[in-house]
Amino acid sequence: MLGTLFFIMQLNWINIENQKPENHKKVYVVIENEKCKHFQSMAIFIESRKVLAEDFMEDYDEETSDYDEENDECWTKEGFYEWTYTSETWYRISDKVVKWCSLFDLSNCT
Repeated sequence: MLGTLFFIMQLNWINIENQKPENHKKVYVVIENEKCKHFQSMAIFIESRKVLAEDFMEDYDEETSDYDEENDECWTKEGFYEWTYTSETWYRISDKVVKWCSLFDLSNCT
């Protein structure tokens, strides 16, 4: 446990106010809820009008998509979407993301 905590503290965390991740990039995030409690998760960042909702999510609505009436297209809203590796399902993070960092490379883990 202590080793994992030390490793996480060594990651290059970036303040979201200084820089956003690249579009469609999987990252670690620190999330702050309404009670100012922090937790971490893995997420993907989607830029505004870069990813069609139908290509990204099975179910989408006004919370998660932006409708372009002129072109009759539904775009995934900009933001972070929490990733669950077991089902490849994405959930829009409604709380404030305060920091992010790149995923570390697991290819050398044996």
